[in-house]
Amino acid sequence: MNRKPLRRMTGTMHLKLSSIFRLAAFTSALLFAAVVMAQATVNVRVRDTNGQPVDGQVNLQSTSGSSVSCSTSSGACSLSGVAGGQYRAVFQPQTGSAWPAQPVMIPPSGSVSLTINQRP
Repeated sequence: MNRKPLRRMTGTMHLKLSSIFRLAAFTSALLFAAVVMAQATVNVRVRDTNGQPVDGQVNLQSTSGSSVSCSTSSGACSLSGVAGGQYRAVFQPQTGSAWPAQPVMIPPSGSVSLTINQRP
């Protein structure tokens, strides 16, 4: 068996590897920041069959099982940091039964208006 001895890294090789690792770390940091930044703000309005504001609890349930919620005041609330994706919007009024769930698609970023209307 003929083994070749290991070569020590030259200064140039070390510099190239160091630059590659720095570039990889920088790229990873950018990707992480993009994922963190890629979240939406959802401005919710809830209205009854007469168009009047209704107060209660809004819950957005994602298909992955996570959920975010807010309580309405004068029929409105806001959710920040919502990841983009498919959700079910469920509204539980302060009195009475929960309204039927509505499918909702939230974009990965930006500000979104969501109106939940009571069905007759």
